[in-house]
Amino acid sequence: MTLAPPHFLTYILGMKIPNIPAWQSALIGVVLGALATALITPLLASQEWWPGHSSHDHSSESEYHTHADFLVVINDQLLDLSDPALMSTSKRALAPDVHLHDGDGSIVHYHAPDITFASFLNSIGITLTDTCLTAASQTVCTKKETEVVLFVNEERYEGNPAEYVSADLDRILLYAGERLTGTPREYLDLVEDRACIFSGSCPERGTAPAESCGLTCEM
Repeated sequence: MTLAPPHFLTYILGMKIPNIPAWQSALIGVVLGALATALITPLLASQEWWPGHSSHDHSSESEYHTHADFLVVINDQLLDLSDPALMSTSKRALAPDVHLHDGDGSIVHYHAPDITFASFLNSIGITLTDTCLTAASQTVCTKKETEVVLFVNEERYEGNPAEYVSADLDRILLYAGERLTGTPREYLDLVEDRACIFSGSCPERGTAPAESCGLTCEM
């Protein structure tokens, strides 16, 4: 058996341990290495100790996928939102969790909860506040002779339109123009009713086409 020189200093975990045989030093290193691995591996797996790491589980959000039919009318102009520039694709997302795609400008797709309808509109260049709507180079505000009104499932929305969060299959009419004297039936009837096809809740009406807006749509 060969012993380490009398003045040999072995370093283990930062501590100097003098006069230890080389084979004992090697054995201690193996044992401590195995112990460290056993202690650290679970932490690495959980990642909860990493600086800046969030332990929030995004799995539920990645599975979230709802749809709503909508129509925007400003000064009696029905906005056509089917322009390719307003579509999200696999190469260009206008917003991370809400979008239009495949040339369909009347159904909004949500991939995360709690996104306001106003946030979606903002992503395609339309500004909705609590009292005003700006779209197609026009601005209409709620005043004495004009108003901005949101209808959800044919019922007038009484809350702040800028804070409205749609539910799956909602049918939304956003109206901005002369004050209404009644229900704008001519516009409500133009709000489509196809969201259920994309949500898969009306299979008798057919299957939704494959969505090509990227990974968020492959569900």
